Amino acid sequence: MAPLELVLADFQGPLDLLLHLIRQSKIKIYDIPIAQVTQQYLDYLQQMQSLQLDIAGDYLVMATTLMRIKSQMLLPQAPVLDELAAEDEGGDPRSDLVAQLLTYQTFQNITQTLQDYEKKRQLLHAKAVTTVANPDRIPLRPGVKVARDLALSFRQLQARQQPVDLVFPGTIETMSLEAATGIILEKLAQHPVTTFGQLLQKSASSEEVVTKFMALLELTHNSVIQIQQSDYQADIEVKLWQSKQP
Repeated sequence: MAPLELVLADFQGPLDLLLHLIRQSKIKIYDIPIAQVTQQYLDYLQQMQSLQLDIAGDYLVMATTLMRIKSQMLLPQAPVLDELAAEDEGGDPRSDLVAQLLTYQTFQNITQTLQDYEKKRQLLHAKAVTTVANPDRIPLRPGVKVARDLALSFRQLQARQQPVDLVFPGTIETMSLEAATGIILEKLAQHPVTTFGQLLQKSASSEEVVTKFMALLELTHNSVIQIQQSDYQADIEVKLWQSKQP
């Protein structure tokens, strides 16, 4: 097996670094080869030390956690007498780490979705107000000599002109957090399982997208909704907790 080549980059934290190692090695998060990942993680920290880079404390805490999990998995498993004793043993020592990685990955993907919406929003430009240069000197078509002819031409111009909906800065109404929460819950009442993109696709502004995102975080924190993702590239699903469903 070829040695893993790491590119020193600015990571958001130890979970970000672990996800980088897992993706680069094409490892399944649900079944992490802890010995391999621990060695790669420690190798990376050694590279940082060799370049005389300061290592934040949370990276060292994660290194300690990985080595502890590795030690637990190397210990021989004593026979378990009953199910209650098995539950007390805590199960797979990797389970807490896997849960943290899945949660971090989900919010990382949500952040990327918001950034994509922001980029699309930047491509939209409001039509500027059409102004006429030198309005006191507007040339008339040949043959217009009297006010009646001028009025007729103006009416014909109005009849040909299609109404245009213009969006001017400052005219978009801001959405409150309560209103965004109501929209999300109403959507989930109609469709118990929806996606993050579907909840945001009819947003009128980037401010509304941010407000809906904050509402989603609040509903998740209060255990009203669940946010999950079946695969790294799959849509982010949003649904009500079972106890909250009508």
